[in-house]
Amino acid sequence: MKLYRKQKDRKHEQDEQDETAYRIAMKIVKGQQRVASFLNKKADGLPRWVLLSAFLSYFLSIGAYCIYLLVQALN
Repeated sequence: MKLYRKQKDRKHEQDEQDETAYRIAMKIVKGQQRVASFLNKKADGLPRWVLLSAFLSYFLSIGAYCIYLLVQALN
């Protein structure tokens, strides 16, 4: 069971976990940056009203779905 491990072992495990968490976080951030740059390139030539209407329709649909979930949970 190793209930009485040395403090060095615990610190070493924590360092390994921190390193793994850092690598995972960096992969997530790089993926987000890749997606964001792709979307920025695609949306670069669109008119402002198209971007605004897409933004509003997206958030209104998400809001409507959240309200739907709340109503379903309360019934």
